[in-house]
Amino acid sequence: MKIKQNASKLLVIESAEQIARLAELANEIWTEHYAGIIGSEQTRYMLDSFQSRGAITTDIRDKGYRYTVAEINGRWLGYSATVVHSQDVLFLSKLYVHKENRGSGIGRALFADVADQARRAGCKSIELTVNRHNKDSVAVYEHLGCILLREQRVDIGQGFFMDDFVFSCPLN
Repeated sequence: MKIKQNASKLLVIESAEQIARLAELANEIWTEHYAGIIGSEQTRYMLDSFQSRGAITTDIRDKGYRYTVAEINGRWLGYSATVVHSQDVLFLSKLYVHKENRGSGIGRALFADVADQARRAGCKSIELTVNRHNKDSVAVYEHLGCILLREQRVDIGQGFFMDDFVFSCPLN
């Protein structure tokens, strides 16, 4: 069932119960989306390393990340994670939408919220990374006016690498 974006509300993740539910949502989204791009083994490794309950808890409590979920009628549709990188840059670490809600405006609503966060923090731009082979997401960020800065390859352990484009999205 596709949900219209204007019916959703945004919820900032704070409690252990919310973190557990978010880790489940991440597992659903990543397993469906990334297995075809990076393979199921790397997807599982990245979920365990970066989107487990423990990793999300550490992000929020120790690293200053803000996780936000798009929700309607108790159903979580997608999420974002951000952290202030520098005085001028907000880093968009994650923005994911459940498969059945892609194209519904949920991603745009989450991105608009990220831009609002950046402006409130006094940042001039948003930076983010996208897997080079994630063509749909690359197209979305280009459509939103983000500019390709560079490519990077990051060793994340266990023989896995993140092969990403780094984008900057200037704020108007």
